[in-house]
Amino acid sequence: MMKRAVLGLLSLVLVLGLGQVLLAEDVNVSGVWKITSQTPRGERVSEITFVQEGQKLTVTSKDREGNDIKSEGTIKGQDITWTVKRETPAGEFVITYSGRSRVRP
Repeated sequence: MMKRAVLGLLSLVLVLGLGQVLLAEDVNVSGVWKITSQTPRGERVSEITFVQEGQKLTVTSKDREGNDIKSEGTIKGQDITWTVKRETPAGEFVITYSGRSRVRP
């Protein structure tokens, strides 16, 4: 009888622990955010929009002229990465952003 009670309690603890792990990965960063970037011209604060579908991110930001820049990225757990590619007179310009979400599930 005691073995069943211990086994039942252990099973409950494992199920609750698994539920917490699954919730910890269920972060959704969709919405409008402000980010601060360090550039050769100094600090720049930008507004970006994340649309999250599972681990896929679609990111929309604006260039200095106010034109939309679309990019894609991923979110795995709380780790976020996205890459912006732009054509310039000097060739393709690529910036990869990465960070960690402080959003809690």
